[in-house]
Amino acid sequence: MISRLSRPALLMATALSMTGLGAGHAAAQATDSQLSSIEKQIKALQAELHRMKVEAAERDRELKSAQAHAYAPPAPTSVAPVMPQIPAGYALVPASPGSAPGSVVLAKAEAPPEKKLPKGSFQLGGVTVTLGGYLEGAGIFRSRNEQTDLTSSFTSGIAERQSPLYHEPETVLTARGSRIQAGFSAAPDEVTKLQGFFASDFLGAAPTANANESNSWTPRLREAFITYSRSDWAPISWPGRPTRCSQPTRLG
Repeated sequence: MISRLSRPALLMATALSMTGLGAGHAAAQATDSQLSSIEKQIKALQAELHRMKVEAAERDRELKSAQAHAYAPPAPTSVAPVMPQIPAGYALVPASPGSAPGSVVLAKAEAPPEKKLPKGSFQLGGVTVTLGGYLEGAGIFRSRNEQTDLTSSFTSGIAERQSPLYHEPETVLTARGSRIQAGFSAAPDEVTKLQGFFASDFLGAAPTANANESNSWTPRLREAFITYSRSDWAPISWPGRPTRCSQPTRLG
């Protein structure tokens, strides 16, 4: 049995129903706002996480690049290699068999063979000097005394019968015929040749030369000359004092 409500009670019930409906709608609006705020926070966190991932990847790339540059071998340069200074008297020679191809070692350089000179010769700068000569010991016996040395006179020097020297023999021992000589040669260039010769003995006839005490005989110039020749033309210059008359007249 449905009881009838009074008018005031009905109004009260209606008001309570409307209040409940308003409260439910407000609660629903509050929930929607919270959900929207949470969604925004999640999106912000996702964006921050993406940014952090990008930064971490960039740092990894920079770190790998720095490590690669730190351990990379130096790039070749175009600077020419500097040859080491070789000490005097040493040279680079091929290494012993079995070494790497093209290997060289530092070894003492062999002295170039010296020019073989004739006996009695020596080098004076670019001039070759050859010494010569001989020591002569001569003995002369004459049945007539000429009071001379090696230079015998077969005409006016022989004493006549009225002279005491005619009846005296003469024996002479002398070294005045000893000779000193020297030759010189040089080649200033490939076609030029210079030669010289000098010879002397002791047969000079100075007034003070005698065999009484000091046996001091004066040196005498026998021969001295210089020749200048070129292989590219025939004439030969021969200044000096030669004792012979033969001279070259053609090349060679």
